[in-house]
Amino acid sequence: MKKKELTLAILAGLLIILAACGKSAADRWQEQYDLGAQYLLEENYEEAVVAFTAAIELDPKQADAYVGLANAYVGTENYEEASGAIQEGIAACGETETFARLADNISFLQSGETGIKITSFSFDNAKYLAGEATEFLVSVIYRCPDDQEYILMIGANTQEAESFHMLDEDFAVTGYGYYQFRVSIVPVQWDESYFGIYVNLSEADHGDTWTPFSSDVLYIDPEGNLIGDLAENIQGGA
Repeated sequence: MKKKELTLAILAGLLIILAACGKSAADRWQEQYDLGAQYLLEENYEEAVVAFTAAIELDPKQADAYVGLANAYVGTENYEEASGAIQEGIAACGETETFARLADNISFLQSGETGIKITSFSFDNAKYLAGEATEFLVSVIYRCPDDQEYILMIGANTQEAESFHMLDEDFAVTGYGYYQFRVSIVPVQWDESYFGIYVNLSEADHGDTWTPFSSDVLYIDPEGNLIGDLAENIQGGA
């Protein structure tokens, strides 16, 4: 390499280092977390593991990074490491609904059972609380029976509190795997119920009325907190 080219390469490297040094710890955490989330979306699970691990090293008190790491390990079918990431997250951040759900999902995958489970769920809390159109990222894992063709569907209780209106989005699947829905919904705050997001696994050739093979749902309370099964929470609060 010529002397001038070598000098320019060194200067470029120094500029990158200086730029990184100028970022706050929070900015560097966000950068690594966003990178991991993008890798998850692209199903590049090994790189996602690297990015989420780096985020945890930068700030071990951020639960979302452990959730991302666990989901990345699920993508590589390394369920033991996924469980380990959840336990580390609980130790650092405490018990959460998301950690409990992830642990349940991993048990589902290890069992070989058929069905569908929501693995992660994120949205803009400020827009949700304002009642504005809100983008929801809903990740699911699924296993179809006998490798027949099925479809993944998503809906919300935007028309009636106790029933779900299916959105115009579905995805054909066979076998088992991971999928992420990205949908924009105007939430409804019901007087005697919660706003919920619903997913199901249905036969691909179903008619106008049908019973899904399997389904899962998460609800959001008026403060924007995720809750599990609606019936359990109503009974628990009675």
